[in-house]
Amino acid sequence: MSMTTQRRPQTLAALISSGELAGFRPGQPAELLSGINDIDPEVCAASRCELCGQRGLTLRPFTLWRDRRTGAWSEYRTFAECPMCAHVSEF
Repeated sequence: MSMTTQRRPQTLAALISSGELAGFRPGQPAELLSGINDIDPEVCAASRCELCGQRGLTLRPFTLWRDRRTGAWSEYRTFAECPMCAHVSEF
């Protein structure tokens, strides 16, 4: 017997409400912008959604800041968000 299970999208809203991104704020640390600003959006644009197969994902970066006044940060996470089904994948 074959059973098909349909996966539900993991959305940014769900990650945020679950506390998974507690303390993180949208955006990238300034010192990463030089190289990553060009590369990550290109990788997302060329990628396919693992859930629905849509090509052309949107970069959604988040940073955990130690001290925003000085620009000190401790963790950086990036997600690729599907414009079709809103599923996000961390990369």
